[in-house]
Amino acid sequence: MEHQPAEEIDSSMSGGRRAWARLASRSVRLRSDKILGVLDLVLAVASYVLMLVLRYDGSVGDDAWNRLLRFMPLALLTVLVSNGAWGLYGHLWKHASVFEARLLALSGITIAALLMLFEWRTRDVPLSVVVGGTLLLTFLMSLVRFQRRLFSYRREVIGPGFASS
Repeated sequence: MEHQPAEEIDSSMSGGRRAWARLASRSVRLRSDKILGVLDLVLAVASYVLMLVLRYDGSVGDDAWNRLLRFMPLALLTVLVSNGAWGLYGHLWKHASVFEARLLALSGITIAALLMLFEWRTRDVPLSVVVGGTLLLTFLMSLVRFQRRLFSYRREVIGPGFASS
């Protein structure tokens, strides 16, 4: 079932049904925003942990893990605030375009800049972890948001009824 914008719902309904339809539309969008937010946080943790492991060639000491734990709440808060400020929540990502890709890139730049600024003073984690982790995070967030477009494009190229080799 296609998701109708609230304006289209408003014009096709009357009275109390219109209010319920708007409420339902907002709740669906809010639920998907929460899911995207949680997924962004999981991807952020995975990205920064992976970069820390790569930075120390797989043998991360206890001190580095403890510093990463101190860094992580700031990083996660920065990811959510930056993504929210750039409008990455509240979109219908089925029709994502270059405009949304630009917003993702700007959010990634903002995250990296803020975390480098904070880490410049505290030095909890190496700057290579901050930069590499944010680049990986931005890439993964883009994959999540554009997966529908990427896979639907592939189906259109192959065409219905044709098997890919």
